[in-house]
Amino acid sequence: MTLTEKYIREIQKHLPAKVKKEVAEEILDGIRQGMANGEKEADVIEGFGDPRKVALGYAPQIDYLIGPQLRFLYKRILGIVLVAVGIGLTVAQVISLLVTPESLFTFFLKLLGSYYNAGIMIFGTVTLIFFLINRQMEEETFSKEKSWLVEDLKKTPEPSEEINLAENLLGVLFSFAGVILLVFYLKPVDTFVINLALVLAYRWLLLALLFLVLGVALTLLIRRRNSNLLRMLKLLSGMALNGAIIFLITREDFLNPQVIEGFRGSLAVVGTLLENIPLVTVVIILVVTGLEIHDTVKAFSASKERWKP
Repeated sequence: MTLTEKYIREIQKHLPAKVKKEVAEEILDGIRQGMANGEKEADVIEGFGDPRKVALGYAPQIDYLIGPQLRFLYKRILGIVLVAVGIGLTVAQVISLLVTPESLFTFFLKLLGSYYNAGIMIFGTVTLIFFLINRQMEEETFSKEKSWLVEDLKKTPEPSEEINLAENLLGVLFSFAGVILLVFYLKPVDTFVINLALVLAYRWLLLALLFLVLGVALTLLIRRRNSNLLRMLKLLSGMALNGAIIFLITREDFLNPQVIEGFRGSLAVVGTLLENIPLVTVVIILVVTGLEIHDTVKAFSASKERWKP
């Protein structure tokens, strides 16, 4: 990418979608005009100044709760968390209905109530976190005494080097949650559907792989720049963790047979659902791994195209 393309791209990151094209055309015309008058591209761009401040100049009257640069990440994380919690609540309520029969009206009333309470809590928590991050970013932008230089733009990652903040942030959160669960909360319980004693027997293997995945995700978040080496490390660490999970859940003693056998008669459907947990999990893991391999190969190809003479 040229300096002009990078500059306009950086400005657009801080603009609402409805004005991105118009502002890009205006900035591009200004740069072309300056270059036509004999100025160097870098000098013209440096004259425009910090892309974040330039973007603010096109919409100074808007006080964003969550700025445009964080909005995509905010929506992605909020959506993923809401869907995950919604699925969990639905499964829990269905199992509760099968174990303790009640009218469908009462069931749907409870389900809607749980959706409402969880939705309000998740929306409020995620929004508050992103609001604080947005305010911190704004303070850092306008409290810097050092003036913006075009050299800063040259350090901006190419599109093939950019990272998916939402994906890596979720990876850090889930990996950290897995570590906390394995270290502090996982205890062998005879009444649980999964044989937790088996999981505990492989605790250190799972922890080692989780720390590897966590380390790669944190490195990407800190560097804010991807590379083929990190892509390969992320893919291999994820495949190693997924392989360990598949190894555990496909063992005959993964499910607790006493718990499964407890679902008889009218509750037999629950037992059948529980028995298919390993199969469904393996299919999901294989699909996700396939998508990760596809994305990694695609990213490798894009990076090679960039360096073609």
